Amino acid sequence: MSNFVDFFCFLAKTTGMSLRTQEHCVARLALVLDQTPSNYHLHPVLAATLIVTRAMHSQLFSKIRSGAASTEALMEWLRSLDTGCTFKDRASVAIESYMNAADPNETRQAQRRQRLEAQANNSVLDSGERSHASEVLQFTGHLAGSFHGAPSLAYVMNKMDLAENLQP
Repeated sequence: MSNFVDFFCFLAKTTGMSLRTQEHCVARLALVLDQTPSNYHLHPVLAATLIVTRAMHSQLFSKIRSGAASTEALMEWLRSLDTGCTFKDRASVAIESYMNAADPNETRQAQRRQRLEAQANNSVLDSGERSHASEVLQFTGHLAGSFHGAPSLAYVMNKMDLAENLQP
């Protein structure tokens, strides 16, 4: 739960989310948690990212849901926000890795992995970009083989839909 709170607060601040919208998001999370079995790991970084994206950029959320938007589109949106956050830090590694691991499109996953491998090994790029690509690759691999299983975009989104339908 603390990972969710940390990432939610970070993303809420970064996106300029109002207190009222934050309240709605927390209520949605409470409903999602109520509908999640206690033995299921909800992947808090993924849940926080999707809840904030749904609240702040519903078109992008819909495109992610349909498979038309990729991790790159989400990261471009986050990096485009005029908040001074470059999304080249540990938080961005976690968000990008969770979204990569949860992407149901295996072809897109493989292409992204190849691009990240090329970036990690490209001596022309600065060390920060190479390091970022390497960290995303490593963390994504860890998530795919974790004890809890790879995160599921569909599972979290379905829980969010259920929570939306239960709200008055």
